Amino acid sequence: MSNSEMQLVIEIILGVVIVGYMAYNQLAKVQYVNPAKLWRVPLLLAIWNVYNLKDSINDPATVAVVLAALGMGTVIGVVRGLINRVSFDHKSDQLVVFGSLAGMLVWLGGLAISLGLRVFLNGTPLGLVVSPALLLGIFSGWRLVWQLKYNQLMTVRQSF
Repeated sequence: MSNSEMQLVIEIILGVVIVGYMAYNQLAKVQYVNPAKLWRVPLLLAIWNVYNLKDSINDPATVAVVLAALGMGTVIGVVRGLINRVSFDHKSDQLVVFGSLAGMLVWLGGLAISLGLRVFLNGTPLGLVVSPALLLGIFSGWRLVWQLKYNQLMTVRQSF
């Protein structure tokens, strides 16, 4: 087995271990999310996307593909957010998000689409901008649903 083949095998094993660990966390752990920090990851991803896009957008087709990836990611994120059960812990003032098998499968599907796009578009200028746009959409859609659920929970809380 050559060095490059061995490196590929190691990367695949490492990838499976990491994805397995993250999938386990999706199912087994309850997430506590501070509503004030809800939009930090999407904001960082947006900054990263703008940085990546500044040199890559040179024609309308690229803009259209990036917007399509952003839209597709948003749909995936909204679906995932709708699947999650969300409540509010009044003692800690945090959202409590419960994972599910369906939510994990949607997350894995989004990850597979992102990696597939990256492999398919490898070596093209779109390869650098489509996957981050998709991830931005996923995180933004997911957090949008959590924000709306939080707002709804706070409205119910104030009516009592």
